[in-house]
Amino acid sequence: MLKTWTFKIFAAMTGLCLLVPLVFNPYYWEPCDSPKIFLFFFLIEFALPLYLVLIAKYSECRPNLKNPVTICLVLFVFFQIISGIFGVDPILSFFGDTHRFDSIIFWIHLVLYYFYLELLFRMDKKFISFFLHWFLGIAAFTAMIGVLQWMHILSPITQQFGTRIISVYGNPIFFGSAMIIPIFLSLGLCLQTTNRVKKILYGTVVFLCTTGIILSRARGALVGLGIGLLFAIVFWFFSKKNKKKHQR
Repeated sequence: MLKTWTFKIFAAMTGLCLLVPLVFNPYYWEPCDSPKIFLFFFLIEFALPLYLVLIAKYSECRPNLKNPVTICLVLFVFFQIISGIFGVDPILSFFGDTHRFDSIIFWIHLVLYYFYLELLFRMDKKFISFFLHWFLGIAAFTAMIGVLQWMHILSPITQQFGTRIISVYGNPIFFGSAMIIPIFLSLGLCLQTTNRVKKILYGTVVFLCTTGIILSRARGALVGLGIGLLFAIVFWFFSKKNKKKHQR
């Protein structure tokens, strides 16, 4: 693992991206989307010179361009850029608008974030555990905020969705969708660990995130949760069956 200040600052900036979902400003246009996007852009762009210094100075930091995932992501953004240039509205394609930020610029930042994480995961295996557990912790925290909104202990950012909880996402659909991955990650870790305290913590994350999806009443997230659980049960059944065969 590199112990240079460049690497440490780069790792810190990349890790701070995990806090982006918590950012909102009720007095801003699009109080949840805009502040999150602007902060994410700032962190990614601030870390870019550090990333370039690391890959230029240390050969072990350079990405593996033969990685299939890397190739697919780079090609995806490349074809987005081509289609944006020759599309109906290139400006809208590249920069989006105040309502939808899923622009080419946004995808370029996401791919850069992938490269940052790929470097950190490869250089320091401990960062994988750090990233994973911080990700789950923030998901549980945002789910708790949503539950407290449903209990009227906290006030929602906007009243336009009635009793459907939105947490810090500003939209029950976004909130519900954001809870799916943490549920299955926590469920997998809970089944793997033998530590009782960790089982309780992972189980708490599963409970909070599942409750969040239910209270958000996001139908797509509920369908995804149901299908995911079905696949998880099938996978668990066959893996357990194969394990018994090997034991014999």
